[in-house]
Parts: sequence; C-alpha cells; structure tokens
Amino acid sequence: MGKVKQLKIFPVIFFPSDNSVEVVPSKWLSPDQQLCPFPITQPINFKQTQKNSVADVAWPIWNAKLRELTDITASDKRAKELLSKQESSGEEAIHHSNTYVPTSTPLAPMATTELELPEPETPAIVVNQPVVSEPDAQAENITTYQLIDPNVTTLLAEFRKFQETSLQNQLELKHEIEELRGLIRHLQTLTVNRNQEDSVQGDQVQFPLRNLEELVQCEEFLKISTNFEKQVQLLSRIGGTGVAKTVNNALKFVLVHELAINLRYTPKSGKTALGGTLTAGLVRESVKRFYRADTDPVIKLKTTDDELNSLIAKWFRDSTGRGEHGRQRRTKNAQANEDPVNPEDSGSEADANSGDC
Repeated sequence: MGKVKQLKIFPVIFFPSDNSVEVVPSKWLSPDQQLCPFPITQPINFKQTQKNSVADVAWPIWNAKLRELTDITASDKRAKELLSKQESSGEEAIHHSNTYVPTSTPLAPMATTELELPEPETPAIVVNQPVVSEPDAQAENITTYQLIDPNVTTLLAEFRKFQETSLQNQLELKHEIEELRGLIRHLQTLTVNRNQEDSVQGDQVQFPLRNLEELVQCEEFLKISTNFEKQVQLLSRIGGTGVAKTVNNALKFVLVHELAINLRYTPKSGKTALGGTLTAGLVRESVKRFYRADTDPVIKLKTTDDELNSLIAKWFRDSTGRGEHGRQRRTKNAQANEDPVNPEDSGSEADANSGDC
C-alpha cells in the first residue's frame, strides 16, 4: 500500500437554523454527523477553542449538516467561500424554527480529531480535484474531501417523485371539487325554482270540471303560463284515431256531460260560451301538440285554429244526444229499424261547420 497521508482535517458544518457555516473539531459532531454543539454567542478566544478544545456542555446542540472536510490551514477561508456560495445561489435551507436539540441528549464524541485518510483506495471518500472559481482565480489549490451517501440520492429522488404525484392528485381533486360545487349550485337552483313554482301554482286543477264554479277556477289557474303548459302536455297524451276523435276525447277529459249540455262554443243559444276561454285554448293546443310530429299535409290543414274551433262547437251541439236522453233516442231509433247514431264519434270533419254553434 501507498504511504498514508497524515492530515489534520476539520469538518465544515452548515447550520440550517440560521443558514450559517462554521468550522468545528470532528469530536464535536455526533456519531451520525447530524448534531453539533455550538454557542449562541461566541466567547472570547473562541477561535482557539474551536481548534483545540472540547465543546462546552452548556452549549445548545443544533441540527447540523456536514458540508465537507478541509485542512485546518484553509478551514476558515473555505467556510467563508461556502457561506458566500450559499448566499449567492439563493439556496433555501430547511429551517427548524430556530429550535435546538435539548442538551440532555448525550453526544458520543468522535474517536479522534485527526482523520487518517489513505491514498484514494477508500471507496467512501472521494478526493475532489482542485476547483478554481472565477473570483478566486489566483487562490491556491485546496484539496478537500467529501463524504458521499448513495442512500441520500435515492431518498431525494423518491421524495421528488412523491411531490409530483401529490401535486397532480391535488390538482385532480380540485377539479372534482369544482364540478361537485357546480352540481350543488344547480340542484339548489332547481329546488328554489320548484318551491317558487309550487307557491304560485297552489292547488292543482282537478279534471273533469263539474260545474261553472270549477270552470271559473280553472280559468284562473290557466292564466299562469307554466300551469297552462303542463296541462297541455297532460292532455296531449290522450290522442285519438283522428283529429275529431282526439278533440272529443280531450273535451270528455276536461268536462263532465252535465256541464257540457249547459255550454256552447258561442253565446247564440243563450248558454254559457266557451269560445275565447283558456279552457278552449287548452283543448286546441293539446290536439296540436299530439299531431306536432305528423308531417301529413292533410293533418296540418285539419289542426288549424278554425278547424279545431268547429270541432269543439260540434261536440257541444251534439251533447244533447249523449247521456240518458241520447240513450232513449237511440233505443227509439233501433225500434224503428234505423241505424243508431253514436254521438261520441259524431264529430267528423265533414259535418264540423254545420248547425248552430
């Protein structure tokens, strides 16, 4: 083996609590090189104490990081260089709220203040080549020794990967929360609108209408546009095998026979006129809605307002042929060997405009 080079080596220590760099004897460091005692205020002749003496047991013990090992002849200068590089690079140190480890924590002194470093056969110690920076181009070459721990590099890589994953998860969670908030706002709006609608609507109208008083109440109810639209949707589901049958089915749903025989579409007969009322409009619009998707041009012609009004008027005229009186008349006709007439289906389009309204 080569000749062992005897050097009096001092550690250069970085204190994260105040971002300071100091040179201390090796025996001041804890065995794991993570703790180091150091006075809050440096006493007189501290430089001499720094080089030759043991640490005072009254000093607080701080978290520390070993930066490098350097020869005693250049230790102070090297510490200043590291501190200057620390400040100029803007490196952020991990602060510990300026707290220190309680002095009750025992420190095991290092074996010796002098490290015997053999020639570069030791794998744990790497000898850096002399580094000459631009500001210190004329400075003498300094041989330093840096300890390398492969576990630290692995831990740092894993921590950075964890940070990236955590930030990505936080971003996705933020987007999901925004979507959830939007859904909640939408549901709240629907609830408010539903409550307002219910407060306006009050009691729903009950079909079929049985008397003139209920007809008047129905007119008031249908004055609210949302009520009218909902009732159109309801009646449009009834339908029929033809336009006239669809009109008749809608009218039978809305009015009982006892009320229908006292109504007419126009006031010519002296009875209550339904023409021009919202109830008549409800019947017309429901029939139109039922045939809305039908593209047959004949159907389009038969579902105009004039045609539908004629069918409504005919249904009222034929109301006298329905009910008990109608059954008696059909029985009499059958006895006379005449074909019975079914007034429920009498609203054919061919006779829509005949007779008084």
